[in-house]
Amino acid sequence: MDFIRLFTIALLGCIALVGCDTEPTKPNNPADTNGSQTDIVVQNKVSAEYICGHLLIKTDLSGNNLTLSIEDKSYQLSRSSDPSGNKFANTPNNIVFSRKGDSAALEFNGQQYSNCQKVIVQRADSSMATLKLPFTARGNEPGWLLTLSKEQLELISDHGHLTITAPIPSSPSIEPDKPIRFETERLGTLTFLSETNLCHDSMSGMPYPYTVSMQTAQQNFNGCGGEPRSLLTKNKWSVLTIADNMLSEESRVSLNFNPEMRLTGVASCNRYTTSYILTGEGLSISPIATTQMACEPFLMEQEASFLKHLVNVTRFDINPSGQLVLYTNQDATIVAQPTNR
Repeated sequence: MDFIRLFTIALLGCIALVGCDTEPTKPNNPADTNGSQTDIVVQNKVSAEYICGHLLIKTDLSGNNLTLSIEDKSYQLSRSSDPSGNKFANTPNNIVFSRKGDSAALEFNGQQYSNCQKVIVQRADSSMATLKLPFTARGNEPGWLLTLSKEQLELISDHGHLTITAPIPSSPSIEPDKPIRFETERLGTLTFLSETNLCHDSMSGMPYPYTVSMQTAQQNFNGCGGEPRSLLTKNKWSVLTIADNMLSEESRVSLNFNPEMRLTGVASCNRYTTSYILTGEGLSISPIATTQMACEPFLMEQEASFLKHLVNVTRFDINPSGQLVLYTNQDATIVAQPTNR
C-alpha cells in the first residue's frame, strides 16, 4: 500500500515537471527585434548641416549609417572602428567624415577640409496648417493693426481711437485660406481671412507672407500679415547672380538667415558670418567676418564682389519665381533661389 502511494506521488511529480518544461514561452523573434530597432533608429535620426570650405553638406545619422549629401549627390558612409565612434567612411569613393561637437572634418574628392562648421538652418513656418500665434497684420488708408492671440482678437484703427476686441471662437485653430467670424460689440460680426499669398505693404513695400482682409457691416480692412522674417528664414538660399553677373562655374555662394538675426554662408571661397536687422522700413547687414583661406583668383574676385554688395543691402523681396532678391543702396541686386533639398 505504501509502495503504491509512493509510486503515485512520483508519477504525479513527473507529470508536473513535464508540464512545466513544455509550457509555451515567448519566442525571441529576430524579425521583431530588428523591426523594433529600426523604429528606434528612425525616431532617433539626427540631421545636421556643415560648411566645409566652399561646400555646403548635410548629414543624416541613423544608427551606424551616415548619409552625406554634397550639392545634389548623396553618399552612404558607415561608422568606422575609430575609438571615438564619430568617424564614418565610404571606401569606394574615398570619403571620410568625422565630427567633434559643432565642428567636423571631411575628406572628399581628393581634398581635405579640416575645419567644417555646423550651420543651423530654420525651416518655414508659413507652410503650417494653422497660423502661428500671436499673429499680427496691418494695413493703411486708414491705418490699422490687428493682433490675434490664443485668447482674443484686438483691432486698433483710426489713430488709436478705435479699439475692438473679441474672444477667439471655440474653434481649436485658425487656418490660413479659411474665413473665421468674430462677434464684436462695436462692429458686430467681423469676418477675418488670411491667405497664403505674398503681400506688399502699400507704403513701405515690405513683403509679408500673408494677404489679410477683414469685413464688417460698416467697413472693410485690407493689408498684410505674418512676419517678413519668415520669408528669409524659410529656406537656405543659393546665389544665382551678383550685380547681374552669373556665378562662375564650380563655385557656390549661399545665404542662411535664422530667426536669431544671424546670417551665415559661403562667400565663394571663405565662410562668412554676420547679423542682420529687419525693420518696417527695410533690411540691413552688419559688418561681415570671414575665414582667411586663399583660393583661385576668380573665386577671390567673385567673393569680394559678393561681400561688397551684401554689406550694402537695404531691402529684400521675393519675386514671382520664388527667388530672393536683395537690393543694395546702389540699385544692384543679389538674386538667390531656394537650395534643393
